[in-house]
Amino acid sequence: MTDKDVLERGNIYFFYRPGVNEGSPEGKRDIQRFYMILRPDGARHYRLCIIGRKFLPDIEKHQRFWGFIDDIKDDADELADDLGASGREHPARPAGEGRYKLAARHRGLHLVWALSEPEHPGAAQKDLNIPPEAAYVLSVKNPETGSPKSAGLSGDRKADYPEELQDEFDDRRFADNPEMLDYAGAQFVLIGSRENPEEKYGMKLGDVDHDEVFHDLRIDPAAQPVKPLFEGRWA
Repeated sequence: MTDKDVLERGNIYFFYRPGVNEGSPEGKRDIQRFYMILRPDGARHYRLCIIGRKFLPDIEKHQRFWGFIDDIKDDADELADDLGASGREHPARPAGEGRYKLAARHRGLHLVWALSEPEHPGAAQKDLNIPPEAAYVLSVKNPETGSPKSAGLSGDRKADYPEELQDEFDDRRFADNPEMLDYAGAQFVLIGSRENPEEKYGMKLGDVDHDEVFHDLRIDPAAQPVKPLFEGRWA
């Protein structure tokens, strides 16, 4: 895989939200939501993704987990509000930031990233399966096909693609066009593929500017615990 295969690049962020009664979580059992945020370069929108199992699939075991686009945000302040405290909900905590690429390879879409923070991943990243570098196969699900029990969205929560995008599925269950991720309700399967993608694929991802998560996402470090991001510790 080389840069000629790259369809999209941008910033990637990971957040988790503690359970209602877990103001100081000590592990993934104490969280209620796990978010992955993609902000493509040159775009003015943010994809707020939710990973159904509340952590990432194991790469060595090639696990596959369902996820979906919870919302598309054109305004960083609105995204910050979504990640902040609300009612009885605690604010989401940042647990990783870095650079990603979406690349086409072997008729599939590959999500490849390298973290800039935390510099030294800790217990939080280990529990959430957030490796410093990783590659995953990402397949976008056809909303007109069925889903396994306890997986996928139902009814009007599914993505409503324009005809030209829906036609790309061509009656298949999955497709690999990144544009399909720009619709709320888009569902995908994430499959652990490789560690050390820069070494394996020869792709250099670069670094996010220091503290970019606060500038890019309008996150207030005084309002949301940041130890997971900089120290790798649960908070």
